[in-house]
Amino acid sequence: MRAVNEHSKCGRCNICPAYFNITSAVDALGLPSEKLCPRDAIARKPIGKQDPEDPSNNFYEYLIDEEKCDGCGRCVMKCKEPLGLGSIVLRVRYDKCVDCNRCAISTVCPKDALEQIALPEALEPRLAHRTE
Repeated sequence: MRAVNEHSKCGRCNICPAYFNITSAVDALGLPSEKLCPRDAIARKPIGKQDPEDPSNNFYEYLIDEEKCDGCGRCVMKCKEPLGLGSIVLRVRYDKCVDCNRCAISTVCPKDALEQIALPEALEPRLAHRTE
């Protein structure tokens, strides 16, 4: 599993609850002092003109490093609550999937962060040779 940001849904917020630990202490810039991801897999990149006088006017793109992401689902859950847009979701890494249907992550994922869905039709012929 890996987390991906569906940028078309993302609000590009100054204070993203999936990037920052919003319950941590506030730094000198008025931002939470801790990041949410324990593996530092999410990067924040400013987009457009930045307003140094009022940071709430600034927008950011949040990029997820697939190599660092372990699919824990913390960012997915925070992107949903309470004001999140749900732009960060977990996706199966089909290049590593062996179609065993026993994803180890399902035992460590936060509640409701993982949902079993049907295999995309485009992949069915590719995986037809595998047996249980």
